[in-house]
Amino acid sequence: MKRAASASESDIQVWNRRILNAYWIVLLVSIFAELAALVIIITKYPEYIRYYIMHVMVVPNILLICILGLNEVLYRKWQLQHPLFSS
Repeated sequence: MKRAASASESDIQVWNRRILNAYWIVLLVSIFAELAALVIIITKYPEYIRYYIMHVMVVPNILLICILGLNEVLYRKWQLQHPLFSS
């Protein structure tokens, strides 16, 4: 059986899954880093706690979670056949 020169659809799906998982891991690492930075903010700059929590932690993370969640929904529920791979 000859393998086509281009990647098969299953290879692309595997790489899409790996990329999505990597983005989730990066998001989790960034949340833990922000929590660690929050400890420093609390001790050194207590007047900026409300600003830091709202504008540095909550808003960007909610946006990233929404974007990644939408990508998960599109990946799982709304997969279309690419015309390049249809036989």
